[in-house]
Amino acid sequence: MLFAAATVILLSLAWLRRSDGYLHADHGAGYWLGIAGTVVMLALFTYPLRKRFPSLASLGSVGTWFRLHMILGIIGPSMIVLHSNFKLGPVNSKLALLSMLTVVASGLVGRYLHGRAHRGFYGQQAELNTLMFDIAAMAEEIRQHISRSGAATLVLQELSSENMTPRSLKRVRARVRHDLERAEWINPVTGQALHAQQRKQAIQQVDDELKALSVTIAKANRLRFYERLFGVWHHLHTPLLVLLFLTVILHIIAVELY
Repeated sequence: MLFAAATVILLSLAWLRRSDGYLHADHGAGYWLGIAGTVVMLALFTYPLRKRFPSLASLGSVGTWFRLHMILGIIGPSMIVLHSNFKLGPVNSKLALLSMLTVVASGLVGRYLHGRAHRGFYGQQAELNTLMFDIAAMAEEIRQHISRSGAATLVLQELSSENMTPRSLKRVRARVRHDLERAEWINPVTGQALHAQQRKQAIQQVDDELKALSVTIAKANRLRFYERLFGVWHHLHTPLLVLLFLTVILHIIAVELY
């Protein structure tokens, strides 16, 4: 947040002083800001290379490189904006700037999806497998509690389904409560029927367990959803980076030749 705030303040000050003539795209500090910004933007490709080649592990973790990728994705465009002094310029400049802004917007979307699909922001994989294990364990415990009542055989089958959703589980909860309230609960130790208060507590326990199971399933479903969206975004973001690279090269050639 401090880094983002500092960037916004810097760009705001530059915007307010844009007519003072300090920066020019074709010479001086403005020109060198364009060169530095281009180098920084090219450095964005180091993150995909680090992910693709495990042999580069000695250079740092994927999470560290992801953080660097995000930081460079802000520094580079900021330099380019300062280089242009907030002016669009000729067609080649407009294409390069439009491509850069598109990549930045795409990066912000990817940053949001990554945060929702992963625990932490810089590459720590969300524990979806752990959630699935918890769901299976919770369902098994609920099945055991229900089976001791001698009721809800059909519900036991539904709890075995891997396609359970919070909505379907809500219907299951209502049917389970209906069946359990009419079932004869037997104490597994004494073999005698439970008293009314004990039956009520047992039914409430099963209902609470089903509620907790529903919450866990909802969390796992959200993780799956954002992981799928993040995968789709990733396939779209990489071509945008390539397009940015090509438009920057076109811009440099046009500037040097004309």
